[in-house]
Amino acid sequence: MSDIRKLVRQELLAIKAFDAKRPGFDTGVLLDANELPWAHACYQDVALNRYIDEMFDAEILDPLAAFYDTQSSHILLTRGSCEGIDLLVRAFCRPYQDNIVVSPPTFTIFAQCAMMQGASVIHAPLARDQDYKLDPQLLLNSVTDSTKLVFICTPNNPTGNLVSLEDILFITKALAGKAMVVVDEAYMEFAQGKSAASLVATHSNLVVLRTFSKAFGLAGLRCGAVIAQPPLISILNAMMLPFPISLLTTRSLKQALSDANINKMKQQVVEIQQLRENVKKQLRQLPVVKKVWNSEGNFLFIQLKQSEAVLKACHEKPILVRHFAGVKGFEDCLRVTIGLGPQNDVFLQMLASFEQISEVC
Repeated sequence: MSDIRKLVRQELLAIKAFDAKRPGFDTGVLLDANELPWAHACYQDVALNRYIDEMFDAEILDPLAAFYDTQSSHILLTRGSCEGIDLLVRAFCRPYQDNIVVSPPTFTIFAQCAMMQGASVIHAPLARDQDYKLDPQLLLNSVTDSTKLVFICTPNNPTGNLVSLEDILFITKALAGKAMVVVDEAYMEFAQGKSAASLVATHSNLVVLRTFSKAFGLAGLRCGAVIAQPPLISILNAMMLPFPISLLTTRSLKQALSDANINKMKQQVVEIQQLRENVKKQLRQLPVVKKVWNSEGNFLFIQLKQSEAVLKACHEKPILVRHFAGVKGFEDCLRVTIGLGPQNDVFLQMLASFEQISEVC
């Protein structure tokens, strides 16, 4: 072990860096990262020699507040929703004393941020035999006196299921004065449910995370939002390093939040929803597909009968999908982003080539 590795906190050595490399990115069918399939050019030439003063610009926060059904004073812009997760864990979890509760399978960054802070992670698993439905009472029973944050992902990544507003409200009320409830709504634009953002004004222990990476089609911009009551927004803002949001980001957001662009985004969401249901229907007719779960996101979670052979075929095309290698119980599962018709067809045609599937698979 090198001298540096001896000096670093030893538990951090077990954390693996996020691998952003995507073999086949330039030539393949990209169905692995839940991106929007349309490209948007949302910023124009701007002078970059000055520091930014637009992070709390009303031209951004006011339309966002209207869109999220909240108040502008309740919004903090962050570098993706991942920064919001990291800020919350650092704000509430004392190293080696406190814990968070998550409901796997879910977004892995919740647990990774806790590990980096030295906080422990308690699992309240989603019920696979109930299509990964969240059990509010099981979750609450998992909370201890040292729990500071309870994370709920809705629609859940990777399973795509929605947690009802009634369940979120029940959990939030039960944990009032005890723990914060953090609702990650990265895919809410694609869902038929109602956002929990409308509850933030009346529940101080509720935080909602949103992102511009998915439905807005701005993944390359790296911008998200934390929605919480003003006292917490002030604390999190003070924790951020100076000038966290770039001028190009704010200018792009202003353009993306115009009425015309929001209407365009909503139209594209409807198209993705229609494509999702069509792909789901076709997947359920294929012999190689064991199960397809219903989804409220821009992706589908599927279980395969010949996962290794399918993955090999994906690599050869290439077709990029999200595989859960090394995740116990999910080795035969894929998360597949809904792309445009021709992209989806390439994936479906590849799966259809596996016609002779033994019943014992």
